[in-house]
Amino acid sequence: MSGSACGCRFFEVARFELVPRRLDFSSSNGKEVTVLSLETGGVSLVNAVELVEADADGTQVLVCEQCGITGCRRGGWVAMRRLGETVVWIPVWAEMEQDPDSEEEYAPPALLAEVGLPRFGVSVWEKLCDVIDELPPMGEVPVLTAAETARLLQWAAPGEVLGAFPDPPALRTDLLLAVSEGELEHEAAAVAGLLGGLAGSRDAVTPAPPGLEPVPVTFHLDLPDLPAWSPAASVRGGLAALVGDAALVRVDTGRGECPE
Repeated sequence: MSGSACGCRFFEVARFELVPRRLDFSSSNGKEVTVLSLETGGVSLVNAVELVEADADGTQVLVCEQCGITGCRRGGWVAMRRLGETVVWIPVWAEMEQDPDSEEEYAPPALLAEVGLPRFGVSVWEKLCDVIDELPPMGEVPVLTAAETARLLQWAAPGEVLGAFPDPPALRTDLLLAVSEGELEHEAAAVAGLLGGLAGSRDAVTPAPPGLEPVPVTFHLDLPDLPAWSPAASVRGGLAALVGDAALVRVDTGRGECPE
């Protein structure tokens, strides 16, 4: 993923449409069926809404187009997590961590990396729940955890600067050339400490309160084209994980929380 500086970004789903399409199941002794594809801005989020077996911890949103059975094809899996007053789709880290050999089996749709993490506001999520009966209401969607946030940062980081799954996220300081503000060694140590605290925690994360004006901590990396990368932001003297436009702070613990 990339933005003004490499890292995670969100793909805002402000509206969606249901587009009829035909699937041919003859290769699996079936017949042609008409299904509805859930699309937004020309991007297919769900290729057959009638065939989805929704589960917040693991849903295959792109099912096999030769049989329609969940799990037949590889990839197309997402987990659904609540982040503030939104729901975001992320990779199914829990399944892949249980069996690292299943990384391809449970890989997310390409759009998560190419376009961004789909993010749904309250009204759009309610409409989506009307379309896919098994989806939970927003209040029942599991919250995004600190550990999942660390995995998101690792997954989106350029040049494996946070290592590679399934290894725990860890900052490769040998790839850091410079930092936007402050001293490189100090800022690298601070980000490494933040990452370590996130990776071992099941605490919920939430966007920092509005009006705090997070200041991105941007590193320049020793990689082709010398990309800029912003994994964290300074928030009133504290440090928060930076995912897309959201500076994420931990709740239920004082460590890593945004100072008042």
